[in-house]
Amino acid sequence: MTKTETQTEDGNVLHQAHGANLACAEAVDVCELLVAELQARRARLKHLLRLVHTELERNPAPRSRVCVRTKPATGFSPRA
Repeated sequence: MTKTETQTEDGNVLHQAHGANLACAEAVDVCELLVAELQARRARLKHLLRLVHTELERNPAPRSRVCVRTKPATGFSPRA
């Protein structure tokens, strides 16, 4: 195996990229880092959402009073 080859776990040999392909390989690394970061953010947000739900179950929000307006009588028009 040469410096430009890498052996995988199953024994296959992968050739490393050269020149223009190197930029593509680096882009894949950046994409993998981005995916990992997004997965970590998703996990944190799910945890925060669980905390919010737990807090709401312990302390339900007070119900606000709803102001009910009566409907005007039929045939009544304020701008007649």
